[in-house]
Amino acid sequence: MSQQASLQQAIAAFQAGRLVDAETILATLRKAEGRQADVWRISGVVARASKRPDLAETYLRKAVELNPQAGDAWNTLGLLLDSLARTDEAIEALEKARQLMPASSSPAINLGRIWVRQKASEKALAVLEPFLLEPAAELVYAQALQAHGQPAEALKRYGALARKAPGNPRIAFGEALCRLDQGEWEAALTRLNALAAQGVAEAHYPRFTALARMGRIEEAFGALQSVLSRDPTHSDALHGAAQLYWMTDQGDQIQPLYDMAINASGGAPAVYIAYVNVMVQMEEFDRARFVLQKALDQYGPTPWQLERSMHVEIEAEQTGAAWALAQRAESDFPDEFSLFGNRSRAGLMAGAPGRVRELIQAARIAMPQDRFWVGMEASLARIEGRDADYARLVYMDSFVRTFAIEPPAGYSSIEEFNQSLAECLRRLHAFAAAPLDQSLRSGVQTPSDLRFREDPEILAFFAQLRDAVAEYREGLTQEAGHPLTGAIPATTEIQGAWSVRLGPGGRHVNHVHPEGWISSVYYVSVPEQVAGSKQREGWLKFGEPPFPVEGLAPHDYVEPVPGQLTLFPSYLWHGTVPIQSGERLTIALDIKPA
Repeated sequence: MSQQASLQQAIAAFQAGRLVDAETILATLRKAEGRQADVWRISGVVARASKRPDLAETYLRKAVELNPQAGDAWNTLGLLLDSLARTDEAIEALEKARQLMPASSSPAINLGRIWVRQKASEKALAVLEPFLLEPAAELVYAQALQAHGQPAEALKRYGALARKAPGNPRIAFGEALCRLDQGEWEAALTRLNALAAQGVAEAHYPRFTALARMGRIEEAFGALQSVLSRDPTHSDALHGAAQLYWMTDQGDQIQPLYDMAINASGGAPAVYIAYVNVMVQMEEFDRARFVLQKALDQYGPTPWQLERSMHVEIEAEQTGAAWALAQRAESDFPDEFSLFGNRSRAGLMAGAPGRVRELIQAARIAMPQDRFWVGMEASLARIEGRDADYARLVYMDSFVRTFAIEPPAGYSSIEEFNQSLAECLRRLHAFAAAPLDQSLRSGVQTPSDLRFREDPEILAFFAQLRDAVAEYREGLTQEAGHPLTGAIPATTEIQGAWSVRLGPGGRHVNHVHPEGWISSVYYVSVPEQVAGSKQREGWLKFGEPPFPVEGLAPHDYVEPVPGQLTLFPSYLWHGTVPIQSGERLTIALDIKPA
């Protein structure tokens, strides 16, 4: 039998599920035809299907060594590396496959899935655009649209796909998620219940989200139990359970939940990380350190354990401990990108900007759209006394502007409108506490995106924004390479909108919006004592990072006035001074180029 015929026989055995037969044939071919790249590629495919990833990688790398132009082998290697969570290597392999096979949709689809997962939806949309006549590509494209904050457009594409392939669970699942994003909780839940009954495991976690937002708390916990019984390492479900316990005033249930998950998972890294994150958000720093010590005892020093340890000390404002860990990271894992963020924070806290300058510069190049790194670049310029560089990024007179919103039609004054809007928003604040992972303290946040509400007051508010946003955009002067003005869009759209209600002691900790272009806050109501407050109670403050750095106090404030909208760059550190009493009710939103 010829070599080609034997290879086809191996492929047929593989396709029939006879993996041992396929490997037997391929082993003979590797000995007889050791210079044939296709033999090694198919061997890699079979080894991957046999759950032997190390062997699969060996075979696939041999295939691309023998034939560097073998796009199929690069594509399969990229899939394998992605399954092993070696994302950067996977992207590199898939990009090579895409260059070698520009007419093939397979590398583009595989890359698109990674970009969606990495929250790089713009890259996913771009790579998939040429292949939208193919259903598999259009499905990932719809997922990318959804991740890009365009659930309505994604829903249209899911609808078109469903007409072509009725009953496809992946399409139905995507449609359900879009409806969930748009606040159509009943419709989403109906679809998710049907998918769960069909055995689609992924449906249980979004079922929890829908049930929680509908206030069906016990059922929501039941959905979470369905997730965790199947996969005790499901970090989203663990965090969702912690959030719901916290927001329903049952915070004492969080630690037992995570202790049980550690035991059930055998101490999986994902559970350790999720546990530490929640303990930090609860400001239980000693417990977080205890959990990390258990992880260290089990796994030894690892980048993720070191990264979370730095995070704990930074959030606890323990400068010396954070800097010592950063120096260890510099020594043990100098090129580990996941450590750059906390190494940079710790370096600024310790007064060692020179040690982190290259980290921040490298991250700005690698992640130009991540607004966190622009905030870090600005802080570095300020602490180094580079006033001109700081002013270029943080030009307060032009970049932070306040607008008086006109009352919508049907309202005699902005006060009358705000009273109606406040009553509407208060009805939406259904939980006892804010989500753990948000910037507010001693307050609550609406559970869903206000963009998809049909309340007339909210729709009227959005309509009144347009002129202010247009005036802000037109007041900018374009400057090549600038993170705000480098590409001033002709039109913009709201990326996300929510309402925050702060009570006594309420504040926002300093933060940026990593995915935004412009961010804003509209004041619906504020306590009486805020006006002209000598302590700037409830005022918006700018320029102070969320970790202590000598010399980086707030440098500007905006007094909150009901009926006013403040717009500013999403990368500008901002927070609020706590209020002592009363209610501070706002709508916040991010705006991006359309």
